[in-house]
Amino acid sequence: SASEEERLADYLEALELYKGEFLPRFSDQIWVIPIAAHFQNLYLQMTLEAAGLLLARQRNAEAVQLCRQAAAREPYHEPLHQLLMQALGAAGDSKGAAAVYDALSKRLFDDFGIHPSEQRAKASLELIMAVIDQRAVKTTEEIAEIERACAIGYEMHTKAMRMTRPGRTEKFIAGHIDSVAYSLGAKQSFATIYTQHGEIMHGSPSMNVLEDGRLVLCDCGAETINNYCSDHTRTLPINGKFTTRQKEIYDIVAECHDYALDVAKPGVKYFDVHLAVCRLMTERLKELGLMKGDTDEAVMQGAHAMFLPHGLGHMMGLDVHDMEGLGQIHVGFDEETRPRLDQFGTNCLRMGRRLQEGFVVTDEPGIYFIPALIDSWKASGHCKEFLNYEMLETYKDFGGIRIEDDILITSDGCRFLGEKRIPYHTKDVEKYMEENKE
Repeated sequence: SASEEERLADYLEALELYKGEFLPRFSDQIWVIPIAAHFQNLYLQMTLEAAGLLLARQRNAEAVQLCRQAAAREPYHEPLHQLLMQALGAAGDSKGAAAVYDALSKRLFDDFGIHPSEQRAKASLELIMAVIDQRAVKTTEEIAEIERACAIGYEMHTKAMRMTRPGRTEKFIAGHIDSVAYSLGAKQSFATIYTQHGEIMHGSPSMNVLEDGRLVLCDCGAETINNYCSDHTRTLPINGKFTTRQKEIYDIVAECHDYALDVAKPGVKYFDVHLAVCRLMTERLKELGLMKGDTDEAVMQGAHAMFLPHGLGHMMGLDVHDMEGLGQIHVGFDEETRPRLDQFGTNCLRMGRRLQEGFVVTDEPGIYFIPALIDSWKASGHCKEFLNYEMLETYKDFGGIRIEDDILITSDGCRFLGEKRIPYHTKDVEKYMEENKE
């Protein structure tokens, strides 16, 4: 757009003028150092945004030059080096991108004497826990930036809803989804998932053609120039209308999604929110005939993991799985709440700790029909007292459904993040897809 072109031109002019030279000649005077740091941060932010705009316009060589200029001054600025590697990749220089990564690793080794292969073992647990304590509770400014990411995520998902129809390929739609993030000065917060095989937890888009009567799962989000993320999932009927069987399963997932909003609040363990959702899901699947027996016992034995083999959600912030690199057992759990590693499904929880005001977590229940899992459990008779295997056989071609939104834990409960709500109830999805075709 014209406004983006003007902003890009302004950034490039300013960056050419300053070139990162912000410390005055009389920098021995202490009072000027905070001013210099402010302008250095401003320089970095302009560089990141300008390079992103250049990449969106396929001006890859210019983006590489801009990032290299800044990287020379900021040898440890990870987002900058990531963008440089991305720009080099876009320019067709995969060896250059690899060299940037190797050089960053070598600097860590040279400066700290820690080989990259030893970083995790030699990490300071005290420092890890201090960082987690600082980042887990989001400030007002951080929440505002996540809301901005959610606003871009809304545009990405509604683009997918407008474009989804039989005959187009998964990659075609996914490419347009990603372009929305770039056009709004952001990038994807993770590789976009857009697949008719929703039973695969993180299925990449393929060249498969969208088929009439099937469902497609879209899981994508935006990462802002300040690296704050959004993460939403919607499951869409490719032809714009849910079948009766699809609606029956979808409505259970939507009810579980909404129920989490009623349960999650400060002082409640997210593990308990997860189990509450699993009990509700089990009750509704029993009504359809897919499950049977005592609900509490079924959940305790893990029978629900046939349909929901992952946790309800995860922390979100500067990373889409916030701070996951610090160790999920430290981020999502604490001394009071430990992961249960001996049970399939439950051992995949990323978040179980007691909620606090200011936490940002995802709410993402799903129901999946995984043929290999059905065959495996059926052959061994696992949880046969709770599962109707004969009926499950008829759902092997169903795929999977997930609905995901980002929520903020407030003083007395929780709320959605993002001013606009991506349609997710069946009637709203069908209405939006009917009225907004592209």
